[in-house]
Amino acid sequence: YALDEGGLFRESLSEICSELKSHVLPLLLQSKNQQNGTGIDQDMYVLNPGATSEVQLKMIDFLGALFGMSIRSGILLDLNISRFVWKQIAGDEVTKEDLRFIDDLYVKDLDNVLAKS
Repeated sequence: YALDEGGLFRESLSEICSELKSHVLPLLLQSKNQQNGTGIDQDMYVLNPGATSEVQLKMIDFLGALFGMSIRSGILLDLNISRFVWKQIAGDEVTKEDLRFIDDLYVKDLDNVLAKS
């Protein structure tokens, strides 16, 4: 028995976010910038592009519901989702600069290849 004045709910959300960012669930991945310690936004996460099973797609639906609940309640989630992902969710055009926020080394390699062509 506990009186919840938002504390237990917030703690539950914090635990959910911790699991989402862990290796326990194959839903969110560290950005390449985070993995390599390069570029900007090194604390960002991206959706796992390999998350295609029925269970994983249901997890993505749940994540969307979690985002909606966060927006409606005003409770911020401790999930640093890259603007690269947010722009795709919003249907905005993703640019090379957006890609730089998650994989700076790839963009540098791409720039080198394009410069040699």
